Amino acid sequence: MTSGPRPADRIVASPTRWFALRAEKDGLCRVCGSPPPNELHHIVARSRRGDDLAENLVPVCVGCHDLIERRNGYALRQLHDSLTEAERTYCAAKLGGNALLRIFGEAVLA
Repeated sequence: MTSGPRPADRIVASPTRWFALRAEKDGLCRVCGSPPPNELHHIVARSRRGDDLAENLVPVCVGCHDLIERRNGYALRQLHDSLTEAERTYCAAKLGGNALLRIFGEAVLA
C-alpha cells in the first residue's frame, strides 16, 4: 500500500548558516519591541515543515515567544501585523492562500 508522495523535507540551516540568520534577523521583538538579542521564531512551524530561511524567521523575546506558543491572541495579532511582504509571501507559498489564517487563527480576524 502506498501513501502517496512524501512532502519535501524542510530546509535545515547548518550551524554556520543559523549563526548568519541570527545576525541577519535579530532585532526588536515583533510583539513588544524589546531590544535584541532575541530568539528567532519560525512563522511556519518546523512541525509544518517550515524552513530555516530568513523569510520564515522573526525575532521575539523569550516572554513573547512563550505567549505565541500558548496562542495568546494579542501576541499573535502583533506578530501577524508585523510581517513583511517577503514573510507573508513565504507563508502563502508554503501553506497556500489561507496560510496566515491557518497560522494565526482568529487573531488575524480581530
